[in-house]
Amino acid sequence: MVSALPQLHFPWSADPTGSAADSAHIEAELERLTACVGELATRGAGRIVLVGHDFGAMHGVLLMARDPRLVGAVLIAPANRWADWFLRFWPIGEDRIDYMRAMRPLDPIEHVADLAPRPLLMQFASDDFFIAGMDAAELYRAAAEPKRIEQYEADHAMRSEQAQADRVAFILEALG
Repeated sequence: MVSALPQLHFPWSADPTGSAADSAHIEAELERLTACVGELATRGAGRIVLVGHDFGAMHGVLLMARDPRLVGAVLIAPANRWADWFLRFWPIGEDRIDYMRAMRPLDPIEHVADLAPRPLLMQFASDDFFIAGMDAAELYRAAAEPKRIEQYEADHAMRSEQAQADRVAFILEALG
């Protein structure tokens, strides 16, 4: 078994500023992640399962929609839309509605159904300041089967032994 833990750059190294720049940053991250999947494949990873938390899960949905080498995913506390995060926590200079409209083609909720028939495990926390329960339910409804959603007694960091055990079991099953 081989694995990779990529350190993403956006939005940690560059703040969101507007739809054109933000879309370009997301696309750049997807290029880097695609290269990472390629590297895993060259190192003998026959089946690759994605595990992503927060922005990593959001990028992961887009990556998996584009890369059939990923055979399943654990999505931990993703937001449905980039604007859900960026407009709340960064000063975006453009009109709110225009920004949301421009970012929509890259929103995870627009692509999560495309991941089928590959299995998904969605993990959410009962006490998550950032991701509302109704947002979790919306993303789950948008996904196609096979899918599973779990909620844990945890906060956004998802430090839960049960969540970790469920993740491991899901990964082992997806890897066959």
